[in-house]
Amino acid sequence: MKPMTTIIFIRNVSLCKTLSNLINQFSFLTTIEILHDHLRCIEKLDQYHPDILFIDPEDPVMGYKDFLVLINKPPFIIGLIQNQSKTEILNYLDSGIFDLLSVQNLSLNHFCKKINKIKSVVKILEDKEDKGFVNDYNELIKYTTKKKPESIFVKHEKTSVRVKFDEILYIKNLGSTLKLYLINNKVLYHKSTLKKFIEQLPDDFFARINNSTIVNFRKIDVFEKKSVSIQNQNFPVTRVYSEELKSRAIPNSLRL
Repeated sequence: MKPMTTIIFIRNVSLCKTLSNLINQFSFLTTIEILHDHLRCIEKLDQYHPDILFIDPEDPVMGYKDFLVLINKPPFIIGLIQNQSKTEILNYLDSGIFDLLSVQNLSLNHFCKKINKIKSVVKILEDKEDKGFVNDYNELIKYTTKKKPESIFVKHEKTSVRVKFDEILYIKNLGSTLKLYLINNKVLYHKSTLKKFIEQLPDDFFARINNSTIVNFRKIDVFEKKSVSIQNQNFPVTRVYSEELKSRAIPNSLRL
């Protein structure tokens, strides 16, 4: 079984500890974050793209429907429930939650059954892909595999702002702060470094071009030998980043 990562987002600390201990019984499962705040959870989902997310569907701060709309969904979301009615359970499953765990029966045996269910689905997907059954695989995958992230949360003036990747033109380093230039002349400031931030960005959108600049290469208007231009702004491209930028941003047939 290939390694799988998990994030736990539950406010009950004791329940988090129990769940974490159960996860630790499986060598292929790794918990990368235990979170109690929905904004932090949304940010970490954007950053890590885990395979499994454990949530409390009855979170008192934000309802599960609103939460599921906001996040980049992992392939498998498991909700921890108490005494919900059959209708409520069906609503959870219809909303995109893969399976449910009863808090009253949070035993290793019960937990193992849920993990085995995930393993079975993953194996089906892998077998279908290996055998080239593309149509069948796509039918299965739309229910289980993770959507490619389309946005990221940026901390701007003590608030977290969701920004779509295709809205970002370029990013400048201002020391310990980054300045994001967006379409429609919008600007956001984010506490981070270029090195850390680019790790959270998709490499089919963004590339570093010098020590102080990241660009969205889909927004580049002009490529020159040692520079690029975006909306009449010219940026030098240093030699160490030049070849990588060309290989990702310019089709082979158009390279000089």
